[in-house]
Amino acid sequence: MSHSWDQVRNGVRQFRTNFQSMYPVQVLTVVKDFTVHCNNLYFLSNHVTSADTCPSRKISLHKVNLHTLNTVPIPRTEDNNYLTATRQLPLSDTSITFTDYLSQDEKGNTVQTPLPGISTMERLDNTLMLTCNGNIYISDTDKQMPTLIPYKANERSRSNSPCSPMMSPIDINLPKKTIYGDPQANRVDPKLGKDNITFIRDRDLWCTDFAGNERQLTFCGMNAEDPTLKCGVAEYMMQEEFHRFTGYHRCPTKNHLLYLETSERNVEEVTVSKNSMQEPIRYPRAGKPNAQSVLKLLEFDHADGVVLHKQLWGEHQIQTQFPWIEYIVRFGWLPDGQSVWVQILSRDQKKTALLKLYPSQFTTTDTNETPSSTQILWEESNPHWINVTDTFHFMRTDSLEKVEFIWSSEKGNGYRHLYHVEKWSDGRTGVRQLTEGTWPCVDRPLYVDEQRQLVYFTAKRESPLESHFYVTSYLDTGKEPVLLTQQGYSHTVSMNSPDYFVDCFSTLSDPRVILIGHIQHDEKDRIHSALLIPTLQASSTAAEEEENEYKYDGVTPLRRRRSSDMTNLADMVPNGDIFSFHTSDGVLLYGCLYKPRHYQADTSYPTVLHVYGGPKTQLVTNEFKFPRLMRYLMSVYFGFAVVIIDSRGSTDRGLEFEAQLQLKLGQVELKDQMEGLRFLHDTRFGAGTEEGSPSVIDLKRVAISGWSYGGYLSLMGLAQYGDFFKMAIAGAPVIEWELYDAAYTERYMGLPQEQVEAYRRSSVLSYASQFPDEENRLLIAHGLIDENVHYRNTEMLVTELVKANKPHYLQVYPSEKHGLRHASVNEHFETLMFYWLTNYL
Repeated sequence: MSHSWDQVRNGVRQFRTNFQSMYPVQVLTVVKDFTVHCNNLYFLSNHVTSADTCPSRKISLHKVNLHTLNTVPIPRTEDNNYLTATRQLPLSDTSITFTDYLSQDEKGNTVQTPLPGISTMERLDNTLMLTCNGNIYISDTDKQMPTLIPYKANERSRSNSPCSPMMSPIDINLPKKTIYGDPQANRVDPKLGKDNITFIRDRDLWCTDFAGNERQLTFCGMNAEDPTLKCGVAEYMMQEEFHRFTGYHRCPTKNHLLYLETSERNVEEVTVSKNSMQEPIRYPRAGKPNAQSVLKLLEFDHADGVVLHKQLWGEHQIQTQFPWIEYIVRFGWLPDGQSVWVQILSRDQKKTALLKLYPSQFTTTDTNETPSSTQILWEESNPHWINVTDTFHFMRTDSLEKVEFIWSSEKGNGYRHLYHVEKWSDGRTGVRQLTEGTWPCVDRPLYVDEQRQLVYFTAKRESPLESHFYVTSYLDTGKEPVLLTQQGYSHTVSMNSPDYFVDCFSTLSDPRVILIGHIQHDEKDRIHSALLIPTLQASSTAAEEEENEYKYDGVTPLRRRRSSDMTNLADMVPNGDIFSFHTSDGVLLYGCLYKPRHYQADTSYPTVLHVYGGPKTQLVTNEFKFPRLMRYLMSVYFGFAVVIIDSRGSTDRGLEFEAQLQLKLGQVELKDQMEGLRFLHDTRFGAGTEEGSPSVIDLKRVAISGWSYGGYLSLMGLAQYGDFFKMAIAGAPVIEWELYDAAYTERYMGLPQEQVEAYRRSSVLSYASQFPDEENRLLIAHGLIDENVHYRNTEMLVTELVKANKPHYLQVYPSEKHGLRHASVNEHFETLMFYWLTNYL
């Protein structure tokens, strides 16, 4: 039966309307940046109290007094001295929302204005800094009303301001014009100090006091010889591949900045389409030159406007001492502010070192004096690669001769584990492994209670499908970590206080609930109780609560709505069923099956394999993921079975598991995916209990679909296994890995000039002639202004498909980047996708 475009589009619209009405609005709520201070919990959210109101587009600051929360203790268990107590507590009952700010009008009168929405929050002692659209707001934690920091600009252009590169009086006493909320203020990446704020503007570092008096600290933007020079800015690849989003850090004790001066002058320029024009951007492709960064130190006095620029010279430069360095992936100040640390990485990403430097090593000029030497705190190499993470913590120490820290590494059995390290300046080293086993610590920040020698961390010890929160001592070793969260759920925990943590937990089918955990200690500083209190909980009637299948220590998870005007609810949105299987060579893999709505046990159904398959990603977890779930269940709504499988190479299964992709991108993952589909077919997993009932999935009608790496695998699947996959729907696919960025590609594939054959085997173009000759089997979609996987990839593929006279359909979205951002475009792509699936699969 054929379906028209209008029929499919109406189906897409109807599904979206029904789907969003079935879940509480809290699934669309943003809740982030939790911080505890003086028994108050602060966080950012667009939370709404009415179950029928969509969340606001504006993010507000919320404050909850933790002392107002009542708890009920639960007896401790024999194997865990961690106790829990719960109480349902709607957020609106206890929170104070920051919705307005104070500023002055042109006549100098103080006015109260609604906040346009908050982007970030930072706290230092009793001061809160909020940002939005380049504007900065300051509030005392005891007050509810933040104040806008004005923008006081000199009447004379800054570009005419005289300056010296090493020591310069900055900002001459010129007339200033005070502007409130000027969008041209353009204050990016602000960081809060005791009496001033530093930020980035136009590739340079600036500072302002709380009254809006600004000072320019660096002058990269005035360098005529190198227009790509940036001070304190993280370049594209650092953000995209190493998740370092800043290029500078403030000293915790002084007005000193440690920053990177980065040049992209040697980075290749590529063109991308933007506003119907070709625009050049700097993009370091595999095998080509990367950006180059130099670590520098800046000392400033905001009051008198004097700044000192310092750097490492000659043999003391990091690049000279460690010629193998390619990337500065992490850096910062040690807690005492007396020294700094830097993590460096080789180009092949198989070698890393953690360094300690002293500010005395940075000087204004190249002198003959011999400063303190650079100290190696940690170093390791790996035949596969080093995964860079944020799972580390530096402790406060009483001596400048000693550095103490917690570091995470996969150097042992390939699973990320924690190490307690003590390093003295005379070379002595003490290392204790804190966790061990065939399970990984997850790449999330640690919290360390230094008073009690406890380290709190996230790991997947109980199951690779669930993240849990644990605590262990870093001095009293030999004991198993204590599990602090409930099994059967996946938990994302934030902690910045020794007494409280925030636990966001969910299941595959049940949306997130957020609890506050209160930790209490006995006289021996052992954890003996914790109080869990839900703060973001949908209101429900007693009858609705009785319908829930289970509770988490008395907490009712947010379940789908029981709406009387919606029929066949369970058929429309069935729950997914997680399965596991062993590959032909004995590797345990996990997947998830969604049966089509109106499933009947005597029928097999056309199947959509939603795939990503690349490293650093895990799709199959016991966790509620609303955007992905909506795409899966839209396929279910249109009558398709949906399968998701994490093949070898996915994350959080150990480095050896992930490294199965090394030099073999596109050659391992698909075999695992197909074996998973055959397992479902042969075992009739999820099918009816009646003898002779067929498999849920129909192996003769399988479509493979994905975006980015998933788009790449979709193409490789149809080209190499066209007799298995009937259709491929590929979005924003990588076609040749030489076109993708250096850090990601070289981590898994090495340098193109050294691994020619590996790159050839992993290129879609090598299989262009093998694509099917039948119509309506290949659909490609790509955003024209994609800044990540450039549209050039799809251009090259289409050129080869035309040469080989292979039928295909190409959908270009001129206004879209790597992800589809606009509602109308999403609707069009979904209509196109299901038009193909319903008519041709």
